[in-house]
Amino acid sequence: MYKNHFGFKHAILDKAVPTLWKNKQYDELLNQFNGLLSSPGVGLLTGHSGVGKTITLNHIIQHINPHQYKVMYNPETNLCQLEIYQNLAVSLGIEPSYRRSKLWRDIKETLLMLYDQASVLPLWIIDEAHYLPVDFFKDLPAFLNFKFDSKMPITIWLVGYPELSDILNRQSNEALRSRLHVRYSMKPLTHRDDFKQ
Repeated sequence: MYKNHFGFKHAILDKAVPTLWKNKQYDELLNQFNGLLSSPGVGLLTGHSGVGKTITLNHIIQHINPHQYKVMYNPETNLCQLEIYQNLAVSLGIEPSYRRSKLWRDIKETLLMLYDQASVLPLWIIDEAHYLPVDFFKDLPAFLNFKFDSKMPITIWLVGYPELSDILNRQSNEALRSRLHVRYSMKPLTHRDDFKQ
């Protein structure tokens, strides 16, 4: 009913929207996203609920080559750090170990195999990252140390609310913060003309 009243072609802000409004923020995020595909690293995407973080990333990954990139999306973050890595293992097709040392070794070997032998870049999107356990942020830099820190066979996007930036700015997370290649904050539409478009 409201669609007819306002002349909308589809439900506004619907998750199944067929196209996205490609504004300046979309273009900026797309450039940052592509940068992390060509030079793997860790990206941070923050914004308040409803600004379009997840739907924009979902739209972007629909247009990347599935033969070059293995996308793994993880929105379940209110878990212990072992379970998060076990979920990653399952996404990679690995039987997850209950011993962290073996789990990490299996995952890292698979990531290197994909990157070096199959020429596939794993892309791990961790949504709702503001709910990740504190220990995960402390451990992630060690997990990302491949061959004396000479190689990065995975791109990771940490996606969450603005407080995620505050978490990473803590002194205890300096090692992870130094590994961030990209920081992008999505802002809500505030101008009437932008919203009209």
